[in-house]
Amino acid sequence: MAMRGYTYDEVEYIIARGVRIIGAGVRHYFLRKSDVRMNEHREWSHLAGSVVLLSLDGSTVVTVYRPVEGLKGIRRKCQDFHWRQAA
Repeated sequence: MAMRGYTYDEVEYIIARGVRIIGAGVRHYFLRKSDVRMNEHREWSHLAGSVVLLSLDGSTVVTVYRPVEGLKGIRRKCQDFHWRQAA
């Protein structure tokens, strides 16, 4: 993750606040602008649009990236996607 410029705290924030989509054999956590709270905006707003890929069991971070098409591209990739708002 350090090679991509994301710290462990940033990855944990994306997983905690982002939308979870399960598909293509992994869990996608996508952080939208609306997922960043107002009192946290200054510190975390630069992460909006980022995606963390976790293995299905949640034990391994596969990669962290920022897709060009955003959430639309992820949904198209995952034919049988299931998504929910992270708690």
